[in-house]
Amino acid sequence: MNKKLKKLTATVLSLTMLSCYGMTDYSSISAVTEQEETYQSSDDIASSAPIYSTNARNLKDKFHNSFRMGVNVEPFEIISYDDLILRHFNSITPRFTLSPDSILDMEASQELGENVNPQISLSDRAKDLLSFCEENNIAIRGNTFVYHAYTPDWFFRENFRLNASYVSEDVMNQRLENMIKNTFEILKTDYPNLEIYAYDVVSDVFLNDGGGLRDATSSKWAIIYKD
Repeated sequence: MNKKLKKLTATVLSLTMLSCYGMTDYSSISAVTEQEETYQSSDDIASSAPIYSTNARNLKDKFHNSFRMGVNVEPFEIISYDDLILRHFNSITPRFTLSPDSILDMEASQELGENVNPQISLSDRAKDLLSFCEENNIAIRGNTFVYHAYTPDWFFRENFRLNASYVSEDVMNQRLENMIKNTFEILKTDYPNLEIYAYDVVSDVFLNDGGGLRDATSSKWAIIYKD
């Protein structure tokens, strides 16, 4: 993380904490951001003193009557920042550990021999994160099924094989439906006490510069569905 981004992150977090607790003294923010500039790595950040007060009211309780307080994390962050996460958040969105390229199993899909039934396999990283949420009663917002990035090319091709022809819309419809069903089935079976209250189905369908829907140059989904 570069210095400017670290300073901005620290400033936003500090302002959030201060405003939530009804505080009006913002003098500590400059000290926080100056300290942030000295961090050189995530290990430095993890080993440093927290920039929030442990006596302050936590965010999830502050807003519990209005909405969940969520955070987007990677598995390593539940180790480095577990105290912060457990104190302030009651919802977690896995950043990439449940994306298609992380859960789709090419070998298992090929071995099954059903062209419309992609198989799901959770990585150890995903298991660690899901177990953390289940054990600590933190709800999950899943992310995501339809994504122009982080989706393997073989998922769009006949018999789940690289360099094969692209499948039809009808086959892709069935694959998507089964991917969703198989994902929820493994989550329900392996994590029966995990609350999954929402799931992002489609992500980043529009171009970042406001240029409209992604086309075949930036999304394999557009190759299959054309328009």
